[in-house]
Amino acid sequence: MREALSRWGFFYLADHGIAEELISDQLMQRQRVLVQARALFDLPADVKLSMPFDAELDVGYLGSGGQALDESSGEGDTKEGRELNFAYGTHGSVGKNYI
Repeated sequence: MREALSRWGFFYLADHGIAEELISDQLMQRQRVLVQARALFDLPADVKLSMPFDAELDVGYLGSGGQALDESSGEGDTKEGRELNFAYGTHGSVGKNYI
């Protein structure tokens, strides 16, 4: 898998034995998460920025340029993201329900 991911960026798993019901449940859960993610990223910038990234806990909102896939480039990525870490529970404003 490492070779496939490093070289091609994906792999295909066949004859895995995972029940169709479990796969279907996961797809429905994914759809619910996507709806919530859209609601989060559609919020005004000031609301998203009120959930700042905490590097110590690895949680919070990162705006465009907040991360870099290639850190040696000196340029940030053009994506925005919201990091979650359920191991630590809530932390300050990050734990508030904004959606």
